[in-house]
Amino acid sequence: MRLDAEGYRVGLALGVGERSATWREVADVGTTTLGGAPVVVLNLEDDRRTTLPVAALGEEREQLVRELQRRLRRGHGL
Repeated sequence: MRLDAEGYRVGLALGVGERSATWREVADVGTTTLGGAPVVVLNLEDDRRTTLPVAALGEEREQLVRELQRRLRRGHGL
């Protein structure tokens, strides 16, 4: 996953949903468990979403969510 000031882009991962979006398109960021595995979910404004398995990201889930929320707030001008 690549993050920048404009948005995010997901590389080669199957079943993630949307592979890229700008921060202005992201409605919220959260976590859940799918099939017993923790995932980070980026919900987009138009009912699309990106679902990322935490294990594939190589980061601690809460730290990643904090970083995504920080970028989301900045992307929305907050």
